[in-house]
Amino acid sequence: MRCHYCDREATFEPEMDGVVVGLCDDHFREQFESLSESDVMENLQRELGVDGVDGIDGVDGSDGADER
Repeated sequence: MRCHYCDREATFEPEMDGVVVGLCDDHFREQFESLSESDVMENLQRELGVDGVDGIDGVDGSDGADER
């Protein structure tokens, strides 16, 4: 499957209500970032009962301490 936005090979193929849309890495990231800046991500996090996902919300999950 090809990316919906460009002609590259789709890496992700999300489906909703039987409709599948192909997305390459770049366009998946772009769409995900757009969602993360909207209320959609906040609502999903609340529904799933999570505070955030490491690396997605700009937090890497570490406290800055050197882990050895």
